[in-house]
Amino acid sequence: MIVIVRKLQKVGHNTLSITLPNQWIKEMRLKKGDAVVFIFENDGSIRLKPSSLTDREKQKREAIIYSDQCNDPSLLERLIVSNYVLGHDIIRIVSSTSIKASHLEIVKKTISKLIGVAIIEETPLQVLLQCVIDPSSFPLQVLIRRLYIIVSTMHKELSDALKELNSDLARQIFLREPEADKIHLLISRLLTLAQENKELSSLIGIEDIKDIILYRIVSINLERIADWIESMSKYIELLEPNRNFIGEEVLNYLVEMSHLSHTLCFNAVSSLFTCDIEEANKIIQNYKETFQDRDSKIMHKLTEYIQCRPCGPLIGVIVFGLVRIAELGSEIAELAINRGMRKPSKFSESLERDEILKKLYTTELY
Repeated sequence: MIVIVRKLQKVGHNTLSITLPNQWIKEMRLKKGDAVVFIFENDGSIRLKPSSLTDREKQKREAIIYSDQCNDPSLLERLIVSNYVLGHDIIRIVSSTSIKASHLEIVKKTISKLIGVAIIEETPLQVLLQCVIDPSSFPLQVLIRRLYIIVSTMHKELSDALKELNSDLARQIFLREPEADKIHLLISRLLTLAQENKELSSLIGIEDIKDIILYRIVSINLERIADWIESMSKYIELLEPNRNFIGEEVLNYLVEMSHLSHTLCFNAVSSLFTCDIEEANKIIQNYKETFQDRDSKIMHKLTEYIQCRPCGPLIGVIVFGLVRIAELGSEIAELAINRGMRKPSKFSESLERDEILKKLYTTELY
Protein backbone atom coordinates (compact mmCIF):
# COMPACT_ATOMS: atom_id res chain seq x y z
CA MET A 1 0.00 0.00 0.00
CA ILE A 2 1.36 3.41 -1.02
CA VAL A 3 0.58 6.36 1.27
CA ILE A 4 0.93 9.91 -0.07
CA VAL A 5 0.21 12.98 2.07
CA ARG A 6 -0.64 16.32 0.45
CA LYS A 7 -1.79 19.61 1.93
CA LEU A 8 -5.02 21.33 0.95
CA GLN A 9 -4.56 24.49 -1.14
CA LYS A 10 -6.95 27.43 -1.13
CA VAL A 11 -8.42 28.37 -4.50
CA GLY A 12 -10.56 31.48 -4.60
CA HIS A 13 -12.42 32.65 -1.51
CA ASN A 14 -14.10 29.49 -0.22
CA THR A 15 -12.69 26.54 -2.18
CA LEU A 16 -10.02 24.10 -1.08
CA SER A 17 -8.31 21.82 -3.61
CA ILE A 18 -5.71 19.09 -3.80
CA THR A 19 -3.75 17.67 -6.74
CA LEU A 20 -3.92 14.02 -7.72
CA PRO A 21 -0.71 11.92 -7.63
CA ASN A 22 0.88 11.78 -11.08
CA GLN A 23 1.63 8.05 -10.71
CA TRP A 24 -2.07 7.27 -10.17
CA ILE A 25 -3.10 9.44 -13.13
CA LYS A 26 -0.72 7.50 -15.39
CA GLU A 27 -1.85 4.11 -14.11
CA MET A 28 -5.50 5.04 -14.64
CA ARG A 29 -4.67 6.61 -18.03
CA LEU A 30 -6.53 9.79 -17.16
CA LYS A 31 -6.42 12.97 -19.22
CA LYS A 32 -7.88 16.44 -19.06
CA GLY A 33 -11.68 16.36 -19.10
CA ASP A 34 -12.04 12.78 -17.77
CA ALA A 35 -14.56 12.32 -14.96
CA VAL A 36 -13.57 11.05 -11.52
CA VAL A 37 -16.13 9.53 -9.14
CA PHE A 38 -16.07 10.48 -5.43
CA ILE A 39 -17.46 7.81 -3.08
CA PHE A 40 -18.17 8.83 0.51
CA GLU A 41 -17.45 6.01 3.00
CA ASN A 42 -19.15 5.47 6.36
CA ASP A 43 -15.91 6.16 8.25
CA GLY A 44 -15.65 9.68 6.80
CA SER A 45 -13.07 8.86 4.13
CA ILE A 46 -13.48 9.43 0.40
CA ARG A 47 -12.66 6.90 -2.30
CA LEU A 48 -11.76 8.02 -5.84
CA LYS A 49 -11.99 6.08 -9.06
CA PRO A 50 -12.28 6.94 -12.76
CA SER A 51 -15.80 6.88 -14.13
CA SER A 52 -14.55 4.49 -16.85
CA LEU A 53 -13.73 1.97 -14.11
CA THR A 54 -17.24 2.35 -12.70
CA ASP A 55 -18.68 1.65 -16.17
CA ARG A 56 -16.56 -1.50 -16.48
CA GLU A 57 -17.78 -2.73 -13.09
CA LYS A 58 -21.37 -2.49 -14.34
CA GLN A 59 -20.62 -4.79 -17.27
CA LYS A 60 -21.63 -8.43 -17.10
CA ARG A 61 -19.06 -10.69 -15.44
CA GLU A 62 -18.45 -13.75 -17.60
CA ALA A 63 -16.71 -17.09 -17.01
CA ILE A 64 -15.89 -19.96 -19.39
CA ILE A 65 -15.92 -23.62 -18.39
CA TYR A 66 -14.19 -26.11 -20.71
CA SER A 67 -16.40 -29.16 -20.42
CA ASP A 68 -13.96 -31.41 -22.33
CA GLN A 69 -11.65 -31.20 -19.32
CA CYS A 70 -14.36 -32.37 -16.90
CA ASN A 71 -13.98 -36.13 -17.07
CA ASP A 72 -15.82 -36.45 -13.78
CA PRO A 73 -19.36 -35.01 -14.19
CA SER A 74 -19.38 -33.94 -10.54
CA LEU A 75 -16.50 -31.57 -11.32
CA LEU A 76 -18.64 -29.75 -13.89
CA GLU A 77 -21.34 -29.23 -11.25
CA ARG A 78 -18.83 -27.83 -8.77
CA LEU A 79 -17.35 -25.47 -11.38
CA ILE A 80 -20.80 -24.07 -12.21
CA VAL A 81 -21.64 -23.57 -8.53
CA SER A 82 -18.24 -21.97 -7.85
CA ASN A 83 -18.61 -19.49 -10.70
CA TYR A 84 -22.10 -18.63 -9.45
CA VAL A 85 -20.75 -17.98 -5.94
CA LEU A 86 -17.87 -15.92 -7.39
CA GLY A 87 -20.47 -13.54 -8.80
CA HIS A 88 -20.33 -14.26 -12.53
CA ASP A 89 -23.46 -13.15 -14.39
CA ILE A 90 -22.76 -15.30 -17.46
CA ILE A 91 -21.29 -18.80 -17.40
CA ARG A 92 -20.35 -20.16 -20.81
CA ILE A 93 -19.87 -23.95 -20.98
CA VAL A 94 -18.04 -24.89 -24.16
CA SER A 95 -16.77 -28.00 -25.95
CA SER A 96 -14.37 -28.36 -28.87
CA THR A 97 -16.45 -31.20 -30.34
CA SER A 98 -19.91 -31.49 -28.78
CA ILE A 99 -21.44 -31.07 -25.33
CA LYS A 100 -21.93 -34.57 -23.94
CA ALA A 101 -25.43 -35.63 -22.96
CA SER A 102 -24.17 -36.46 -19.45
CA HIS A 103 -22.71 -32.95 -19.15
CA LEU A 104 -25.94 -31.34 -20.37
CA GLU A 105 -27.85 -33.37 -17.81
CA ILE A 106 -25.51 -32.14 -15.07
CA VAL A 107 -25.92 -28.52 -16.23
CA LYS A 108 -29.72 -28.70 -16.03
CA LYS A 109 -29.61 -30.47 -12.68
CA THR A 110 -27.19 -27.89 -11.27
CA ILE A 111 -29.09 -24.75 -12.31
CA SER A 112 -32.16 -26.12 -10.51
CA LYS A 113 -30.12 -25.67 -7.31
CA LEU A 114 -29.26 -22.02 -8.05
CA ILE A 115 -31.58 -19.06 -7.59
CA GLY A 116 -31.96 -16.84 -10.66
CA VAL A 117 -29.95 -18.92 -13.16
CA ALA A 118 -31.34 -20.00 -16.53
CA ILE A 119 -30.13 -21.39 -19.86
CA ILE A 120 -30.39 -18.59 -22.43
CA GLU A 121 -28.62 -20.36 -25.30
CA GLU A 122 -27.91 -23.99 -26.11
CA THR A 123 -26.00 -25.29 -29.14
CA PRO A 124 -23.98 -28.47 -29.76
CA LEU A 125 -20.78 -26.57 -28.90
CA GLN A 126 -21.86 -24.44 -25.96
CA VAL A 127 -24.44 -23.81 -23.24
CA LEU A 128 -24.88 -20.26 -22.03
CA LEU A 129 -26.11 -19.68 -18.48
CA GLN A 130 -27.15 -16.29 -17.14
CA CYS A 131 -27.89 -15.14 -13.61
CA VAL A 132 -30.68 -12.58 -13.81
CA ILE A 133 -31.14 -11.64 -10.15
CA ASP A 134 -30.62 -8.10 -8.91
CA PRO A 135 -28.31 -8.38 -5.87
CA SER A 136 -29.66 -5.18 -4.32
CA SER A 137 -33.10 -6.83 -4.02
CA PHE A 138 -31.87 -9.28 -1.38
CA PRO A 139 -31.10 -7.74 2.04
CA LEU A 140 -28.61 -10.01 3.84
CA GLN A 141 -30.41 -10.10 7.17
CA VAL A 142 -33.65 -11.10 5.46
CA LEU A 143 -31.87 -13.98 3.69
CA ILE A 144 -30.18 -15.14 6.91
CA ARG A 145 -33.55 -15.12 8.68
CA ARG A 146 -35.13 -16.99 5.75
CA LEU A 147 -32.38 -19.61 5.88
CA TYR A 148 -32.84 -20.06 9.62
CA ILE A 149 -36.64 -20.41 9.27
CA ILE A 150 -36.11 -23.26 6.81
CA VAL A 151 -33.55 -24.92 9.10
CA SER A 152 -35.76 -24.40 12.16
CA THR A 153 -38.74 -25.98 10.38
CA MET A 154 -36.58 -28.98 9.42
CA HIS A 155 -35.43 -29.27 13.03
CA LYS A 156 -39.00 -29.27 14.38
CA GLU A 157 -39.97 -31.94 11.84
CA LEU A 158 -36.96 -33.98 12.97
CA SER A 159 -38.17 -33.84 16.58
CA ASP A 160 -41.64 -35.01 15.51
CA ALA A 161 -40.16 -37.79 13.36
CA LEU A 162 -37.92 -38.98 16.22
CA LYS A 163 -40.86 -39.17 18.62
CA GLU A 164 -42.53 -41.98 16.69
CA LEU A 165 -39.73 -42.94 14.27
CA ASN A 166 -42.06 -41.73 11.53
CA SER A 167 -40.42 -42.04 8.11
CA ASP A 168 -43.17 -40.04 6.39
CA LEU A 169 -42.30 -37.01 8.50
CA ALA A 170 -38.61 -37.67 7.90
CA ARG A 171 -39.15 -37.58 4.14
CA GLN A 172 -40.61 -34.06 4.40
CA ILE A 173 -37.18 -32.94 5.54
CA PHE A 174 -35.63 -34.13 2.26
CA LEU A 175 -37.86 -31.68 0.36
CA ARG A 176 -36.73 -28.68 2.44
CA GLU A 177 -32.98 -29.25 2.48
CA PRO A 178 -32.39 -28.24 -1.20
CA GLU A 179 -34.11 -24.91 -0.47
CA ALA A 180 -31.66 -24.30 2.37
CA ASP A 181 -28.78 -25.00 -0.03
CA LYS A 182 -30.20 -22.50 -2.54
CA ILE A 183 -30.43 -19.71 0.02
CA HIS A 184 -26.93 -20.47 1.34
CA LEU A 185 -25.41 -20.29 -2.17
CA LEU A 186 -27.22 -17.02 -2.88
CA ILE A 187 -25.88 -15.56 0.38
CA SER A 188 -22.37 -16.70 -0.58
CA ARG A 189 -22.71 -15.03 -3.99
CA LEU A 190 -23.94 -11.75 -2.52
CA LEU A 191 -21.17 -11.66 0.08
CA THR A 192 -18.54 -12.21 -2.62
CA LEU A 193 -19.96 -9.34 -4.69
CA ALA A 194 -20.23 -7.11 -1.60
CA GLN A 195 -16.58 -7.71 -0.82
CA GLU A 196 -15.65 -6.24 -4.18
CA ASN A 197 -18.35 -3.56 -4.40
CA LYS A 198 -18.88 -1.31 -1.38
CA GLU A 199 -21.92 0.35 -2.94
CA LEU A 200 -23.64 -3.04 -3.18
CA SER A 201 -22.48 -3.85 0.33
CA SER A 202 -24.45 -0.87 1.61
CA LEU A 203 -27.49 -1.71 -0.53
CA ILE A 204 -27.84 -5.21 0.92
CA GLY A 205 -27.56 -3.95 4.48
CA ILE A 206 -23.91 -4.50 5.39
CA GLU A 207 -22.98 -1.54 7.56
CA ASP A 208 -19.62 -2.91 8.69
CA ILE A 209 -17.14 -4.72 6.42
CA LYS A 210 -16.57 -7.22 9.25
CA ASP A 211 -20.13 -8.48 8.74
CA ILE A 212 -19.14 -10.04 5.40
CA ILE A 213 -17.05 -12.69 7.17
CA LEU A 214 -19.57 -12.97 10.02
CA TYR A 215 -22.55 -13.61 7.75
CA ARG A 216 -20.55 -16.08 5.69
CA ILE A 217 -19.75 -18.18 8.79
CA VAL A 218 -23.36 -17.97 10.03
CA SER A 219 -24.67 -19.09 6.64
CA ILE A 220 -22.18 -21.99 6.51
CA ASN A 221 -23.17 -23.10 10.02
CA LEU A 222 -26.89 -22.98 9.24
CA GLU A 223 -26.36 -24.93 6.02
CA ARG A 224 -24.36 -27.56 7.94
CA ILE A 225 -27.14 -27.83 10.51
CA ALA A 226 -29.55 -28.51 7.63
CA ASP A 227 -27.18 -31.20 6.31
CA TRP A 228 -27.04 -32.89 9.73
CA ILE A 229 -30.83 -32.83 10.03
CA GLU A 230 -31.20 -34.37 6.57
CA SER A 231 -28.64 -37.05 7.44
CA MET A 232 -30.42 -37.95 10.69
CA SER A 233 -33.78 -38.14 8.93
CA LYS A 234 -32.37 -40.87 6.66
CA TYR A 235 -31.45 -42.93 9.72
CA ILE A 236 -35.02 -42.63 10.98
CA GLU A 237 -36.20 -44.49 7.87
CA LEU A 238 -33.75 -47.29 8.67
CA LEU A 239 -34.80 -47.45 12.32
CA GLU A 240 -38.57 -47.44 11.76
CA PRO A 241 -38.90 -51.19 10.97
CA ASN A 242 -37.18 -51.95 14.32
CA ARG A 243 -39.36 -49.59 16.35
CA ASN A 244 -40.47 -52.35 18.78
CA PHE A 245 -36.84 -53.10 19.75
CA ILE A 246 -36.11 -49.55 20.82
CA GLY A 247 -37.31 -48.45 24.25
CA GLU A 248 -39.45 -45.36 24.81
CA GLU A 249 -36.68 -44.04 27.05
CA VAL A 250 -34.39 -43.79 24.01
CA LEU A 251 -36.88 -41.94 21.82
CA ASN A 252 -37.92 -39.59 24.61
CA TYR A 253 -34.27 -38.75 25.29
CA LEU A 254 -33.58 -38.11 21.59
CA VAL A 255 -36.62 -35.84 21.33
CA GLU A 256 -35.50 -33.95 24.44
CA MET A 257 -32.01 -33.51 22.98
CA SER A 258 -33.52 -32.31 19.72
CA HIS A 259 -35.68 -29.73 21.52
CA LEU A 260 -32.71 -28.49 23.55
CA SER A 261 -30.45 -28.12 20.51
CA HIS A 262 -33.25 -26.38 18.59
CA THR A 263 -33.79 -23.88 21.42
CA LEU A 264 -30.05 -23.28 21.65
CA CYS A 265 -29.80 -22.51 17.90
CA PHE A 266 -32.91 -20.29 17.98
CA ASN A 267 -31.53 -18.23 20.85
CA ALA A 268 -28.12 -18.01 19.17
CA VAL A 269 -29.56 -16.57 15.95
CA SER A 270 -31.74 -14.17 17.95
CA SER A 271 -28.75 -12.94 19.96
CA LEU A 272 -26.85 -12.38 16.71
CA PHE A 273 -29.42 -9.85 15.49
CA THR A 274 -30.02 -8.22 18.88
CA CYS A 275 -26.28 -8.18 19.74
CA ASP A 276 -27.25 -9.48 23.21
CA ILE A 277 -23.87 -10.37 24.73
CA GLU A 278 -25.28 -11.80 27.96
CA GLU A 279 -27.72 -14.07 26.18
CA ALA A 280 -25.02 -15.27 23.78
CA ASN A 281 -22.75 -16.11 26.71
CA LYS A 282 -25.55 -18.11 28.38
CA ILE A 283 -26.00 -20.09 25.16
CA ILE A 284 -22.31 -21.01 25.04
CA GLN A 285 -22.37 -22.08 28.69
CA ASN A 286 -25.54 -24.07 28.06
CA TYR A 287 -23.83 -25.92 25.23
CA LYS A 288 -20.79 -26.74 27.37
CA GLU A 289 -22.88 -27.98 30.28
CA THR A 290 -25.45 -29.92 28.27
CA PHE A 291 -23.75 -31.15 25.10
CA GLN A 292 -19.98 -30.77 24.95
CA ASP A 293 -18.15 -34.13 25.00
CA ARG A 294 -21.38 -35.86 26.02
CA ASP A 295 -22.23 -38.07 23.00
CA SER A 296 -20.32 -41.13 24.27
CA LYS A 297 -21.78 -40.76 27.77
CA ILE A 298 -25.29 -40.39 26.35
CA MET A 299 -24.92 -43.54 24.25
CA HIS A 300 -23.66 -45.48 27.27
CA LYS A 301 -26.81 -44.39 29.10
CA LEU A 302 -29.12 -45.45 26.24
CA THR A 303 -27.51 -48.79 25.36
CA GLU A 304 -29.53 -50.81 27.88
CA TYR A 305 -32.79 -49.69 26.23
CA ILE A 306 -31.78 -50.79 22.70
CA GLN A 307 -32.51 -54.45 21.93
CA CYS A 308 -31.64 -54.25 18.23
CA ARG A 309 -27.90 -54.60 17.62
CA PRO A 310 -27.81 -52.76 14.22
CA CYS A 311 -29.87 -49.94 15.73
CA GLY A 312 -27.19 -48.92 18.21
CA PRO A 313 -24.75 -47.36 15.70
CA LEU A 314 -27.61 -45.58 13.89
CA ILE A 315 -28.88 -44.03 17.12
CA GLY A 316 -25.28 -43.16 17.96
CA VAL A 317 -25.02 -41.12 14.75
CA ILE A 318 -28.26 -39.30 15.62
CA VAL A 319 -26.92 -38.48 19.09
CA PHE A 320 -23.67 -37.22 17.57
CA GLY A 321 -25.62 -35.15 15.03
CA LEU A 322 -27.71 -33.44 17.72
CA VAL A 323 -24.55 -32.63 19.70
CA ARG A 324 -22.92 -31.28 16.54
CA ILE A 325 -25.96 -29.06 15.80
CA ALA A 326 -25.74 -27.61 19.32
CA GLU A 327 -22.03 -26.97 18.76
CA LEU A 328 -22.74 -25.09 15.52
CA GLY A 329 -25.36 -23.04 17.39
CA SER A 330 -22.83 -22.15 20.10
CA GLU A 331 -20.42 -20.98 17.39
CA ILE A 332 -23.13 -18.59 16.13
CA ALA A 333 -23.47 -17.33 19.72
CA GLU A 334 -19.73 -16.63 19.76
CA LEU A 335 -20.18 -14.54 16.60
CA ALA A 336 -23.02 -12.69 18.34
CA ILE A 337 -20.62 -11.70 21.13
CA ASN A 338 -18.03 -10.53 18.59
CA ARG A 339 -20.67 -8.45 16.84
CA GLY A 340 -21.99 -7.01 20.09
CA MET A 341 -18.49 -6.01 21.21
CA ARG A 342 -18.22 -3.49 18.38
CA LYS A 343 -20.50 -1.07 20.23
CA PRO A 344 -19.85 0.40 23.69
CA SER A 345 -21.71 -1.44 26.44
CA LYS A 346 -21.65 -1.91 30.20
CA PHE A 347 -19.18 -4.76 29.60
CA SER A 348 -16.65 -3.15 27.32
CA GLU A 349 -15.87 -0.29 24.97
CA SER A 350 -13.25 0.49 22.36
CA LEU A 351 -11.24 3.65 23.00
CA GLU A 352 -8.12 5.36 21.80
CA ARG A 353 -5.07 4.62 23.99
CA ASP A 354 -4.95 8.16 25.39
CA GLU A 355 -8.61 7.94 26.44
CA ILE A 356 -7.99 4.61 28.21
CA LEU A 357 -5.00 6.02 30.09
CA LYS A 358 -7.06 9.03 31.12
CA LYS A 359 -9.78 6.79 32.52
CA LEU A 360 -7.28 4.58 34.31
CA TYR A 361 -5.96 7.55 36.27
CA THR A 362 -9.33 9.08 37.12
CA THR A 363 -12.45 7.83 38.88
CA GLU A 364 -14.32 7.37 35.61
CA LEU A 365 -13.79 3.60 35.68
CA TYR A 366 -15.26 3.17 39.17
